[in-house]
Amino acid sequence: MSDSAVVSPVIGQGTIGGALISQAVLDDAVTSHFPPAGRLQLQYGAVPQALLLWMDDILNAAPGLDEAREASAKVDKLMKERALNLNEGKTTYIVVGSKQQKDAATTELEKNPLQCGDFIMKEKQVEKWLGQQISAR
Repeated sequence: MSDSAVVSPVIGQGTIGGALISQAVLDDAVTSHFPPAGRLQLQYGAVPQALLLWMDDILNAAPGLDEAREASAKVDKLMKERALNLNEGKTTYIVVGSKQQKDAATTELEKNPLQCGDFIMKEKQVEKWLGQQISAR
């Protein structure tokens, strides 16, 4: 535990105000590029899954590679519009689905990798997000 401290009327990294402003900036940017229940998001039954945001993290479940590519391009654009930078090491993807779907996606990704801006995204098999394990298995 750290000691408490008085924070002056500034918005600094690590402060409650900083977290709120970060979330508000991302929420506004994401809302402008990803309409609710848009075709770039996965559906759970009949319920569309919006992008998940937490502080400065974004999670998007795309139904296919074409949608993932378009979503990645939109994320790159909104980050540039807001003068934000992506962490290349944390900008990753997980392929889920049946064995046939995953094999087809892997083959396609070997030929045409998934990019976000100027870098090629890396595939992960497991990712811890907000304390939960998201797994390709």
